[in-house]
Order: sequence, then C-alpha cells, then structure tokens
Amino acid sequence: MRVFRIVFFAAVAGGALARTPTRYLELVNRAPDTVTSLAAAPAGEEAFLDVPLVEPLHGGEATRVELAAGGCRYDVRVAFRGGRTVVYRGVDACRDGGLYIDRLPR
Repeated sequence: MRVFRIVFFAAVAGGALARTPTRYLELVNRAPDTVTSLAAAPAGEEAFLDVPLVEPLHGGEATRVELAAGGCRYDVRVAFRGGRTVVYRGVDACRDGGLYIDRLPR
C-alpha cells in the first residue's frame, strides 16, 4: 500500500504555525478508470493541496493518504486519466476513515 501526505497548518497565537493532528484516509478505486492525481482541502474551502501520486491508482487498487488539518472533514478532488475530475465533499476522515472512488457517470 502506498502512503502519500497532504499537510495543512493551523495558525496559533503569536503568528507561529503549529502542526495539527494527523488523519489517515484509505482510498479504494472502485472505478474502472485510473486515478492520476489527488488533492484535498478542509471541507468547504477551495484551497486544495495537490498530492503527487508516485504512480497512477488503477481500478481495484487501494492506497492510504495521510492528512493533517484542524478538523475531520475534507473535500477530496480526484482526477482520472482523460481529464475527468470529481470532488467528494465532506469526507469524514475521523469517523469513516476511508473513501470509495466510484465509477463516474457517463
């Protein structure tokens, strides 16, 4: 299983940056299409941070992503070979701990 890291920082008193607790998210690609890139942002924000994949995530494969942020909910943007993208909103890394990437509608 491959592990990739998405890191967010939270501002604390005095303007210093502090690392917030780490969250993990299991990704399972149930789509027949290949995932070529992944990005995440705190839920409701548009500040997505890209996670370069070492290799594409083919249909049926899984990987684990390390997320660090102040909360539990994330918006996760997945891009497929061919340029199609989908955003999964409000993914709860604390409660669910995983995301099934489904087949895109045609």
